[in-house]
Amino acid sequence: MNKLSKHKGSIYDVIMIGIGGLLAATGILGFLIPSGFFDGGATGLAMLGSAITPVPLNWCILIINIPFLMIGWNRFGTKFITKCLISIIYFSILVAVISVPELSHDKILCSVFGGILLGAGIGFAVNGGGVLDGTEIVAIILCQRLGISIGTLVLIFNIVVFSLVALLRGYETALYSILTYIFASKSANFLIHGIEEYIGISIVSSASEKIRKTLLDELNLGVTIYNGKTGLADKEQDILFCVITKYDMQRVKNIIKGIDEKAFIVMQPVENTFGGLVKSKLRRKKHF
Repeated sequence: MNKLSKHKGSIYDVIMIGIGGLLAATGILGFLIPSGFFDGGATGLAMLGSAITPVPLNWCILIINIPFLMIGWNRFGTKFITKCLISIIYFSILVAVISVPELSHDKILCSVFGGILLGAGIGFAVNGGGVLDGTEIVAIILCQRLGISIGTLVLIFNIVVFSLVALLRGYETALYSILTYIFASKSANFLIHGIEEYIGISIVSSASEKIRKTLLDELNLGVTIYNGKTGLADKEQDILFCVITKYDMQRVKNIIKGIDEKAFIVMQPVENTFGGLVKSKLRRKKHF
């Protein structure tokens, strides 16, 4: 049974990476290259390198990404990096061999839909366990050493890329390229994280037990209880934590305030969840 499950998982990964590479290549060849626009990250740097040198784009993609993968070899392991390398080689081959006509002459459409297709390709590849852009691999490593967030490091890298685009291709091209990058990142995030947005909520209240039961009974939410102490009175206090979707946020707040108006509530975004009651609850909702 485990072998069958593993086999199905491998087929799924191949399909996801296959679709991802095809979508990304279509976005680049059909929209971005004809319009002269660029993406951010290693892909954008490869496109810029191909535009200002005689080196073909497919080779630039490999040349730019391989050092990033080598840096991540020890951190992420041979299996993952090998999968990423295969994904990038596949992507570079598609860029070299497939023929895609110019899909639009409108600059806005090229920027927007080029970014959407490229981002969708990256999202599919990540869902298949690979990558088409090695930038974030290095960002994950550097964030641990420098104490800077991954998003900040990616932003710094892209500022450099788009500054080079502005210097070498003009500010207007750089602005359209930034628009491309925005849509690419939104598209990738949508496919990686899905439409469901999760929020982690911590609740400090003297009526914690009643709040816990109400959240469980009315919203079917799983609640974790932490043993803590209040800072002022230095007395024992249960702290509740649960993960909700954005659709339940207002209902949860209303329930808590209806029980204890003085309850202290802290909310923060959650990247993803696995198991528990959140996703099963949302799936049940979709049947109605």
